[in-house]
Amino acid sequence: MHLFPFEMVEKNSNIVIYGAGRVGRDYVNQAIKSGHCRVVCALDLAHGGKGDFPVPVRHPDMIREIDDYSTVVIALRSRPALEEAKAYLSSLGVPWHKIAVPEIRYVKSVYLGRGCILLKRLRPYDVNGAPFRRLGGPNDGGYVMLDDLSDRDIAYSFGVSSDSSWETAVSEKGIRVFMYDHTIDQIPAENPLHKWEKIGISAVDAPNAPLKTLKSLLAGNGHGDNLGLILKMDVENDEWAVFAGMDDAILRQFRQIVVELHALKFHCDYAFQPTIAVLDKLLGHHLPVHVHANNYGSYGIVDGMPLPDTLEVTYARKADYEFAANARVFPTPLDMPNNPSEYDYALPFFSRETL
Repeated sequence: MHLFPFEMVEKNSNIVIYGAGRVGRDYVNQAIKSGHCRVVCALDLAHGGKGDFPVPVRHPDMIREIDDYSTVVIALRSRPALEEAKAYLSSLGVPWHKIAVPEIRYVKSVYLGRGCILLKRLRPYDVNGAPFRRLGGPNDGGYVMLDDLSDRDIAYSFGVSSDSSWETAVSEKGIRVFMYDHTIDQIPAENPLHKWEKIGISAVDAPNAPLKTLKSLLAGNGHGDNLGLILKMDVENDEWAVFAGMDDAILRQFRQIVVELHALKFHCDYAFQPTIAVLDKLLGHHLPVHVHANNYGSYGIVDGMPLPDTLEVTYARKADYEFAANARVFPTPLDMPNNPSEYDYALPFFSRETL
């Protein structure tokens, strides 16, 4: 399979494919199935006899009559052919900046890519009989969770910074929230149900720094055996080490976990096996039920698979719910862009089966 150049095409844009051969067919199929962009048509000098092609095939001269496109993606194998096609399109009036000339990348199956291996561990499930609700602010600081929290729960929040809207929303249900952030000198808002300490979470207890393990904090608060806990963690890339060093028994205490996973592309490129090990550990007692890309982060390509660099994931404990195949498209109506001045990132491969 020839991998579509996701990184060269804007999300939700209209494109034209130049070349209705094998490369073009692979590109069109991936674009359609991923939902990353819309393919208006394909262009090919041998446009006749292409009735089985996934989109209409036209003579390249017809590009003059097409207005609604942002990019022409050249789908040819050889470098000379690619450059010749670029010059030809330019002679037809296509601006240089609208012509994408990708390197040909071929894999036997997209399932072999690291992006798909990662995706299989992060694709969310639906939950039968449990609606979702957004808790927290309208943009950064708000998270979508299962709407079944009650005053019997106890919440732990790591990484507060200047926004405690999630903690406030949780405490409105009568839930006590234990808050930890060693990077601030005070919490944004006082609340009788909030208990904050200037402590950070770590994989090991640090005798000479304000860092403790989750196990130590639970024990210190008398929650070492409590199975009705809620966890929110946004600790700027430290989550990987924290989860890697965490006992399975500690993870099992949390009914729901909301975590921001940072630097996904970096971890895929330079720490892939440890990253997969952490995700597999999370899957031991929980399943992902919601995902949302933080659009303050970048949007990268991992082995041809478009992935956000920062992903907000909500997990639900397997023992507490009945799960089903996901039918939602992400982002959902409950989601909002973290950065309100930019569009939310689409997550096409999280919403449906991969190629």
